[in-house]
Amino acid sequence: KVASLHAQMKACIRNRFWLLIMLFTLTINLCSNLSNGVMLYYCNWVLGSSIASGASKQVLMNMVGQAPLGLGILILWPLVKKLGKRRVTVSGFLIAALGSLVVYLAGTQTPLVLVGLLIRSFGTLPTYLMASYLADALNSVAQSNGFRADGFSASVSSLLQTLSMGLGQTLLLAGIERFGYLAPASSTQIIVQSEAIVHFFRACFSAIPLFGYLICAV
Repeated sequence: KVASLHAQMKACIRNRFWLLIMLFTLTINLCSNLSNGVMLYYCNWVLGSSIASGASKQVLMNMVGQAPLGLGILILWPLVKKLGKRRVTVSGFLIAALGSLVVYLAGTQTPLVLVGLLIRSFGTLPTYLMASYLADALNSVAQSNGFRADGFSASVSSLLQTLSMGLGQTLLLAGIERFGYLAPASSTQIIVQSEAIVHFFRACFSAIPLFGYLICAV
């Protein structure tokens, strides 16, 4: 049965599972975009004191942050088969929250930040299940209404991903403006940023994602 866009929208909005998946999508993408967007500033001014000093740290953090995602996909589906998607998802995001907490408490200690980032990266493996969860939500809508809402859902999912990117950039730029970021004149210029801007960079990189992962775990 082919339904109009309006009918699909009504069916989706009335489906609690579908709403939860969309909230999940928005939260995860917002945390990811905010954390990735601030990483350059975090490496330069929290873990370092200049662009040059932060460059090597950014390379290292990218390696540590991405490696577990590639390796973890090999163990994700066997875990899902054994424990179920819900248990894997809840456990994963609790681990990601723990990793973010370690990163935040580590302050300027790069080795501890890397440990926390490694933990967080393994914890975010359930993001690979998002497509599967969306399929389950669409099946739920179809069972309740007698038609599928794939078109509307795909549009909303894409919109939320774009929206989360815009929100992440807006929050980051607003914070840089609000807390008085000092732009360097050269890559080697050493600058002591204000305590407020340093705390802002730390919050964007670890504290806000920490709460986001806890929301997803719930």
